[in-house]
Amino acid sequence: MPSKLQGKWNIIALLNTTQQIAFDRFEYAKRDIPVSAIQIQKVTVYDGKQPGTGNRTTFFIKSHSWPQYWPYFTKKDSRGRIRTYQRTTSHEYQVIIQLDYLTLSTPVRLRTGADKKWIFEVNPTLIKSKKNPYGQYLSIGDYNAKNGINGDMFFAHSWNRKIDDCLFGRNYAGWAPEKYSTCFLTKHEIACIEHLMEAGIFTK
Repeated sequence: MPSKLQGKWNIIALLNTTQQIAFDRFEYAKRDIPVSAIQIQKVTVYDGKQPGTGNRTTFFIKSHSWPQYWPYFTKKDSRGRIRTYQRTTSHEYQVIIQLDYLTLSTPVRLRTGADKKWIFEVNPTLIKSKKNPYGQYLSIGDYNAKNGINGDMFFAHSWNRKIDDCLFGRNYAGWAPEKYSTCFLTKHEIACIEHLMEAGIFTK
């Protein structure tokens, strides 16, 4: 069921909601995504032909992350040395942010990752395990991530954003998230929004 903010979600509301129900996304953004890993690839502007439609701006941003959780992060590296972080495995996603005016209070649509459906069935020979130590991917999640599909986006965001008209692209999730019942931000979107704010691109 749509919320009172259907079609009206803006960056301020999304940041506030994320702080309230998923503050860990801010922590993950700081932990996994260096500032240097955010790159604006393309910005497109569409001049609406109908009166009052404004100028719709779409940011296409590349975000890299180095996951600091299992199976990517382990207490010891392959040589048995104790480590506090890993910089061996990284994931790359496209973050898309679309809004009519460059303000934090303008309704916005967002997406993290490829406009594709999550792949649940993966050839076992591709997944690394004790029986298959030479597998190319660490898990099914890693397989999807390496193909640009973001798990957090699919499982926690896509459905709610579609219902509330806050989603850029298509919704592939066939059910509502069990833990979350409203829109908020992924860690990649937080990193990208903070980058745009620090660059002075958004006004209040």
